[in-house]
Amino acid sequence: MFFFESEVEYKECACDAIGYPIIPYDDYKNDVELEAIKNSGKCLRPWIFETSKTLVILIDISNIFLDSILVVNLSLMDEHGYAALLGFMTSLSLAVSIWMKFLMYRMRKDEVVQPECILQFVLITELFIFAFEDVTTILILTRGDGGGNFLIDHSEMFGTDLNLRTTILSGVCIVLLLLINISLMIFEMSTDWQSCKCSESICTILPSFAGMLSICYMLYFAIDKVLLENPMKDEEELYLKQTYIMNMVILFILLLLSNVVVYYMYIFSGGN
Repeated sequence: MFFFESEVEYKECACDAIGYPIIPYDDYKNDVELEAIKNSGKCLRPWIFETSKTLVILIDISNIFLDSILVVNLSLMDEHGYAALLGFMTSLSLAVSIWMKFLMYRMRKDEVVQPECILQFVLITELFIFAFEDVTTILILTRGDGGGNFLIDHSEMFGTDLNLRTTILSGVCIVLLLLINISLMIFEMSTDWQSCKCSESICTILPSFAGMLSICYMLYFAIDKVLLENPMKDEEELYLKQTYIMNMVILFILLLLSNVVVYYMYIFSGGN
């Protein structure tokens, strides 16, 4: 298949947080581990995984820079509340991103971890960043000044229009990563269909679909309300704030659970 490695093509490299190779994926501790990975049927083509991951990371870096400019502009406008909110969310997202990338680096260096397993941690990290930092940007850019105008004119203030577009692009790229994740799960289920239960299959795919729907809902506000300048209705504003808070709570819990999982992986595998 287009997305997956065959046994003949099987040759991949693990990469650290910014894409530099560490060790080949086929350089395992013993032949049993190598054979188990090969027979899993889920060997993702490295260029798809690494290109997608690198693109999302570059967009994240751009968003951090542009959000920092937006924080300065908000401070100059005396909107200190919004400036503090965006500054805090940007700093938190940066700290979480660095920590999770270090965690993934250590997992791949110390443990035998398949690329689709790392993909789960990449997704949790990027969904966290989108829910905390990117949606905060969308929330601020959709605010009005009380006179029917936007609080921030994205077409005139320096960097705001580019910030909005990179935020939208970030959401689109995360949706693509979620589609890759769904394709991996479907491929795995198709290789061992008899042992897969229908309920289990649905439960493994539903979270990715839920993440896609949530991102698309948030991007709707960025495109329809800001780019197309359609007026924000009162109920839409309420829904946006409710979804914003709900997503932050869910992603914060998922982030904590992912770190607990890694902690127990190291305990039971004899790691430090």
